[in-house]
Amino acid sequence: MDLQNQYSILTKEFGEGFLLGVLTSLFVGYLFFAEQKRQSEKQQRELIIYLWSILGQGNDLQDKIEDVNQNIEQLKRHAKIKDGLKFYEKEFYRIDKQLQKSFKEDKKGEYVDSVLTYKRLADARADVAINEHEFMILNQNGTITIENIKHAHSKLFPSGYALAGKLRQEMVAILGNYQSRARGVNPNISSYTLNVADPSEIDTQFNSLVSKWNDNIKYIIDYDKKGISDELANFHHAFLLIHPFLDGNGRISRVILNEQASFLIHKKIKFKFDRVRYYDALHKADQGMVSFVSELIFNQL
Repeated sequence: MDLQNQYSILTKEFGEGFLLGVLTSLFVGYLFFAEQKRQSEKQQRELIIYLWSILGQGNDLQDKIEDVNQNIEQLKRHAKIKDGLKFYEKEFYRIDKQLQKSFKEDKKGEYVDSVLTYKRLADARADVAINEHEFMILNQNGTITIENIKHAHSKLFPSGYALAGKLRQEMVAILGNYQSRARGVNPNISSYTLNVADPSEIDTQFNSLVSKWNDNIKYIIDYDKKGISDELANFHHAFLLIHPFLDGNGRISRVILNEQASFLIHKKIKFKFDRVRYYDALHKADQGMVSFVSELIFNQL
């Protein structure tokens, strides 16, 4: 992969012909700013994709990942800011500026460390946000809108995170290992491969999933506990198979699940699944046995 070509900052220059009067100058200035912002986001998206590709090459980066985690924890221990959200946001913006500087100066050697830290800080902030934010994905009648989901996805991450609130435009596949603690995107070695929605099909499948929920909610609300668990499991797994975002699908799917269950059971629900059992149930659901996910949900309703 040619990092210089892949990650060089792209700029759009405007000729003198555009600078006709104050209004035109302001308009062009706005377009220039918008283009720069778009390219910056594109740059960061490509960096995240690159990160996942090198993570898939094996365990060579495990020491580096551990170093990043330890550095963040050390910073947190000595930080004057004790609020988790504010700490992760402050560090995220610091590393974001460092990345932009690396882009401009073409310091390839700093990319991996910076991107690992960028991603780790964004994830850590999202984990705190899940417990502290109210996302309001469901409307008062229990229906869902895709815009609400996208807005909630943005609220998980620090402002400016390149992948927040944006539907996936890349081809990915979920590859998992049985009896593992997670499912990854695009590692090289895995027990099985699970194709998710093609980017061109995300809108259609996403709308279909949400519409089905909205059409049936008036019936689901009267189901017994087993029926509700089945509906929640089917939606949850179908959402993960669509994989509408490039990052944060697991987190936002659990936020939606919490809200759906809370609405149907008429009390506040916040699921806390055993990590191994949860991913084992998802692996089985990938093979068509969604009842295992339903059982996990049933046991906590």
